[in-house]
Amino acid sequence: MHQLSLRSPRLRLALLAGGLALGLSVIPAGAAQAAPTTTITTTPAVEIGQPVDVTLNVADVSDVYSYAITFSFDPALFDYDADSATDGPAGGYNTVVEGPGTVTLVYSRLGTSPALAVAPAAPISLPAALSFTTVGVGSGSITASVSIVGTGGVAAAPIADVVTAPVAVAALPVVTPTPTPTPTPTVAPAADSTPTPVASATGNLAFTGFDGGLLLILAAGGLVVIGAGVLVVRRRIASAR
Repeated sequence: MHQLSLRSPRLRLALLAGGLALGLSVIPAGAAQAAPTTTITTTPAVEIGQPVDVTLNVADVSDVYSYAITFSFDPALFDYDADSATDGPAGGYNTVVEGPGTVTLVYSRLGTSPALAVAPAAPISLPAALSFTTVGVGSGSITASVSIVGTGGVAAAPIADVVTAPVAVAALPVVTPTPTPTPTPTVAPAADSTPTPVASATGNLAFTGFDGGLLLILAAGGLVVIGAGVLVVRRRIASAR
């Protein structure tokens, strides 16, 4: 058996390949691109009739030509506020697709515009926001899922983070009206003693008490005076004859 000399080209090539492989195995791997993450925030407790503002952010995404963000909700509790959804990045086309219990925000680059954040460009974030009005009472939630289409029209699978935000909708408080106080009844003044009735005179011959007697006396005196006068007149007439 022949031993291989270190000077042999075959041996040197084998050692070089082995050393390269060993060196690559011990070199620390570079920082890999972080996986996309999705976060959602909203108001956790509201009263019926009040708005619910929802904010979503998809971080660390790359190679974005178009995407769709679908919000799912209970239509017995929430009603989407039309035209409340925000637009996507500049240089694209935005539309909102409504369905039974869903609202989907669709964004697409225009024409031959390049995709966003294509390597070696840094990853970007995709924010979105919209609002609902509460129409029912109960405990519900708003869920969001994201799917992205990259260069060449290849549809990526939905991002693993399907996020849910719980929302509790309470009934309006019942306002009890303040009772109106009952007014205190007014006490009627005590009745005066019964007045003594005043006799009323009827005709020329009705007299009562002292006043009636006085009038009779005066009337009698008047008659005497008149009679005396008549007598004097008659005597004067007789003497004149």
